[in-house]
Amino acid sequence: MNYRLLFAFCFFCVCFQENFSQNQNDSIKVIKLEEVVITATKFIHILKDVPIETNLITLKEIEQSGVITVSDAIRWVPGLNISGGAPFGSSRRFTGIIRGLPAHYSLVLIDGKRIKGEHIHTGVNLGLVPIEMVEKIEIVKGPSCALYGSDAMGGIINIITKTISEKQTIKFGASYGSFNTQDYDLSYGNKFGKFGCFIAGKYTNSKGFPLILDDKKYDNQWFKQFNTLVKISYDVNDRNTINLNAKYYNINYLRKTAADINDNEIDLILDWKTKFNEKSSLSVSTAYSEFTGSRKDANNITSSGDVMYYYKLSKNHELTTGAEGRHEYFTRVGVQPGHEENIFSIYAQDEIKLGKKIRVAATVRVDMHTNLAPVVSPNGSVLFKLSDKTSIRGAVGRGFRAPSLQDRYEYHFYHKTYYRDGNSGLKPEFSISYSVGLEQQITKNLLGRISVFRNDFSNMIVVLPTGEYETDSIPIYRRQNIKTALTQGIETEFRYKWNNLNIVVGYTYLDTKDDEELVLSYNPKHLTTARIYYDFKNINLIVMSSVEDARGRYYNESGNINQLEDYTLLNLHVTKQIRKHFHVFGTIGNIFNKQFETYEEGKTFAAYGRTFTGGLKIKII
Repeated sequence: MNYRLLFAFCFFCVCFQENFSQNQNDSIKVIKLEEVVITATKFIHILKDVPIETNLITLKEIEQSGVITVSDAIRWVPGLNISGGAPFGSSRRFTGIIRGLPAHYSLVLIDGKRIKGEHIHTGVNLGLVPIEMVEKIEIVKGPSCALYGSDAMGGIINIITKTISEKQTIKFGASYGSFNTQDYDLSYGNKFGKFGCFIAGKYTNSKGFPLILDDKKYDNQWFKQFNTLVKISYDVNDRNTINLNAKYYNINYLRKTAADINDNEIDLILDWKTKFNEKSSLSVSTAYSEFTGSRKDANNITSSGDVMYYYKLSKNHELTTGAEGRHEYFTRVGVQPGHEENIFSIYAQDEIKLGKKIRVAATVRVDMHTNLAPVVSPNGSVLFKLSDKTSIRGAVGRGFRAPSLQDRYEYHFYHKTYYRDGNSGLKPEFSISYSVGLEQQITKNLLGRISVFRNDFSNMIVVLPTGEYETDSIPIYRRQNIKTALTQGIETEFRYKWNNLNIVVGYTYLDTKDDEELVLSYNPKHLTTARIYYDFKNINLIVMSSVEDARGRYYNESGNINQLEDYTLLNLHVTKQIRKHFHVFGTIGNIFNKQFETYEEGKTFAAYGRTFTGGLKIKII
């Protein structure tokens, strides 16, 4: 525990007891705790009343910060780290690591539904949705398997796309930046009586930046990406609504010096929501997600159907129940022919408000996977409102991750120096997690948060040598359930707003280790982030500067621990309003020209260094 943690803790304690006085005209709340969230409980809550710790990134924050990807938008959340993932970050493929867990232990949702990607074992690509199509992002830290099932051991990142506007709206954006990177986006939204629609598209073309892999430098890794999103709604009457969401993603990119790769993803969601009365409602939905990739002939599919019923037993008592059926299919080189499985799940959540100050939620879910014993996932959380300005949240829960089809059925996949096999006898991985957090409105202009957490993991799947060799003398490795691990730490965040100035500072202390006392790769022990906004309203100019400082990163390679270089990233973003609906912007990324490793499966530099981007945004109608 270093001086940063001590300073943050002391500062919080001092501020907790301070009673600053502010001019009433300067009383602007630092964060809108009245914002609505849904991910943590699957039902609408006001942020300040949700019993489970939830981080919200609003559309206003996204627009003011000038971020160009979803990963850039969430990297400021305490306890969340961004990794390049496989194959590398040059084609804007990034994954989210929550509280020290590898990315595939956290669940990524788009509009509340699971999505697929090119890898099962390295996490879902956060670049599947352009930031221009995002309304807000909700992040739940800690196991959410009691509501969402397998893969939500670390938490959930729910990317919620733009809502349908009540009036006709047309927006256009374009930008040009380093490495000849060009972005163009166009969107249209409107309502026609009972019908509503939102259509958006984005195209990106980039020369890409060089890749340095195992100390070998490759040419610029170019890529072309195209995204479309279509949302259609129909209000049958005051109590019934039907929604259809369709999303398409295509990327064509260079992988080192090999032939170019073409990946496609399609996601479909159809849901019907009905409100029986003021106390009860029903939601029925079906979803389909398919990823196909030319590299290794990948085909990854999930299709699901679910029903959720909400009933308000009394003013202070709510019950949510649901059931889900899901079908999974996966094939690629090493998993041929393809394999499939069926999953059936039921869950129930009971939420009770005890007086004005205490809200308790208890949730349990049962998941039944093909060829696996049923898994029961309980979770309990509580919110204590000590006063209008002080809240304490606590949670304890069990998480699990069922072995994937790749984990179970892969055979002799060539992985550079060894062949990798699956294991059909694998059991689920489990975790027990605890967290407690304090939220304090220190003044009308200053909000502070501090959380302590611990996650204990068992049955973790690792790849170990079998002692056997192929005819070419290359060893064979096999997946096995043997590993235990823990992650624990402290997260702090402060948000300050006064007149036109807005400051957000976050710090995370993280301790990770496995049963051999070895650290989990790529997690900084100390991660500090800060953002400073200033709105020059007299000239319609917003300036935002951000910094990210990572210390104590390590890489575990076959039991050998190597320390990675610390880094500090400094960025600057400026937005100028020319007319009411016409803005221009400019960004300098990585001002210090830092280069550092981002790849989870090996030591890889994403050698992009300092970048420049300029562009415009126009609201045509």
